[in-house]
Order: sequence, then structure tokens, then C-alpha cells
Amino acid sequence: MVFKVITSFVFWSLLTACYDGEKTLIPRQPFEPLEVEEGFNLVFEPKVDILFLIDDSGSMSSHQKRVADNISLFTAQMEKNKFLDYQIGVISTTFDPIRVPEKSGALRGNPKFVTRDMPNGLKDLETTIRGLGINSPTSEMFFDPLNAAISPTQNLNPGFMRSEAFFVLIIISDSYDQSKDNSGFKVLDSLIGQKAYDTDRVLGYSVLAYPEFFGDVCGREEKMPENLFDFMIGFTNSFNTQIGGGLSGPIKNPVVPTRYQSLTNVFSLCDPNFGQKLANIGEDIRLRVSQKIPLPVRPIDGTIKLKYGNQVIDKKWWRYDFGTNSIILNPLVELDQTQVDAQLFVVMDQADLETSLGDPN
Repeated sequence: MVFKVITSFVFWSLLTACYDGEKTLIPRQPFEPLEVEEGFNLVFEPKVDILFLIDDSGSMSSHQKRVADNISLFTAQMEKNKFLDYQIGVISTTFDPIRVPEKSGALRGNPKFVTRDMPNGLKDLETTIRGLGINSPTSEMFFDPLNAAISPTQNLNPGFMRSEAFFVLIIISDSYDQSKDNSGFKVLDSLIGQKAYDTDRVLGYSVLAYPEFFGDVCGREEKMPENLFDFMIGFTNSFNTQIGGGLSGPIKNPVVPTRYQSLTNVFSLCDPNFGQKLANIGEDIRLRVSQKIPLPVRPIDGTIKLKYGNQVIDKKWWRYDFGTNSIILNPLVELDQTQVDAQLFVVMDQADLETSLGDPN
């Protein structure tokens, strides 16, 4: 089979409504090596840069251990797509560029970030998380170190943020933001701007502690992490993320403000299914990143062909999105990765400037 059905995490209901194909697709011919045609050829190699922003304050020891103990469940989801090129880095909530510049927005650990082709990548990532420590000399800050970490002008983390890659932020903390110079709105605007304002290429998730909202007994903060919850609302995956997250509903807990009641990209730091939900984040990321193919040039209408090896994939399994100049794959299917040396690629004729000025549809 060229495709296989995804049996879990069927999301993006607006997209699924666009497809009416069968649940499986049988190839018309065996897989053969990639062929080159006339026109513009693009091999699809999905890329994602994942940044964990983890609290390193005194109350986080057991929580950091929990993340490290379960991080393999997260990376295992990345590995399920052999085409996926991922990078994973870690920063902390410490921010004092004068006293501790090495901890203020700079990636922690050695190596600074891991990739899927590193033989010891998982072990290195675990070591970095376990080595964060809990002796931060500053209050918990999220937006200040995050702004420094992603700033092209500061360039604290060369090679980590790739312009063509999706960017994913995962915040893990039991506190609220106490940044001095940056707001969540400012940082999110910067992130989206670096992705050519394609909001779908910036994803956010949070694992937080606030008993009044999660209905558990996980460590109590005197102040609600309102700025972090508001930050999470700004991501396009805030209300349609299938990780089993969310806050207590108004019937169980009237304290939850209306604007947070439908949040799905957050879950409790003390969730009894912590490991599984961390894995669910990994799967959610993999599916989203694997289903959108950004095109570097405008195609001429009607010339696009999506191919797997030498087989043309029927258009009922994908669509072209003019607004983001991307191909969107049917979310009900994934490529069958048992095919040796198979590649997914796009063949199209490139439009000139005048042809590109308007919706071809």
C-alpha cells in the first residue's frame, strides 16, 4: 500500500470535510526509484524545530525528572515518520544576561540541540533535562528568555531555527511569567513573522500547574498563570489539539474564565497520564508537520502533481492552498514508509510574477 489509514488523532474537521476518498489506496504499480520530470521538482522533507522551555526554579525537581523519564515517549512519535527532520532544544526560565548569560535564552546541554540522526540524541536530551537544576537566580521568566532564544539579531542559538521548518514551543512549569521586557503577544508576533506569517507553522503547548483549573492537587501558586494561558490562546492549535488536554468545564469549576474553557493545548503538570499525554503532543506535532508541504515558488494552475516514487497521487488525497502556497495532505492518511528509498515529491510548472498575482482558482 502507498497509504495507510490513521486510526487516531483525526483532527482539522474543516480539512476532512474537503475529502471524500476511500479509506485506503492501492498502488496501480510497484514502487520504482524517483524520476525527474520537466518543470520544478521539490522533494518533500518535512522539518520541525522543537523548543522545550522548562522551569528551573526550586519547586521543579520532581517535575523535571518526570519529563526526562518520559521524553522517549515523545521522541518515539517523531521517529514514526522516517521523512521527518526534527531538531529538539531546551532552554530554562532563568533570565539574567549579565550574571548568567549561558542560561539566559541560550540552549542548554551539550550538544546544544539534538537531531534524529544523532546516535545518542535521546540520551543527550535526557541528560540536558536532568541537568537543568533548580537553583535559578531569577524569578520564573518565559517571554524574556524565549525572545532572546529566537532573536535573529542576538543569534544565541545558531543553526537551531530554520526558516523552512515548523517551530514548536512546549512550556513546562508550575508558575506564571514574571518577564520584565517582553509579552507573550510580542514574542508570538515575532515567531509568526519569522515564518512569513503562516500561522499554521508555529505551534504551542503547555504543561502547567494550577489546581483551580485542572481539578487536581498539583502544587499551588498564589497567582494564576493568566499570562501563559493567554499566550496559549494565540496559537492556531489552541482549540483543536488532540492530546487529551484542557481545563475543567464550567459545570465542574465555575472559576475557569470563559476564554479558557475550550483550550486543548494544555494539560496538568501532575496529570496521572503525564507520559501518554507527552507522547500525544509528539503525535500531534508529527501529523501536523507531515500534512503541509510549503512550496518555495508559485505553481501554474493545473500543473501540480504529487508523487510517491513514480506513482501520481490522486487529487482526492490532497489540495492546494493558495493563501499559504502549500499542498495540504488528507489528514486521514499517512505515507506507507515500508517502501525502501521512497520519496514524496512535487512536480509543477513555476509561475512568473504576473501569473502569481492572484488566486488561480
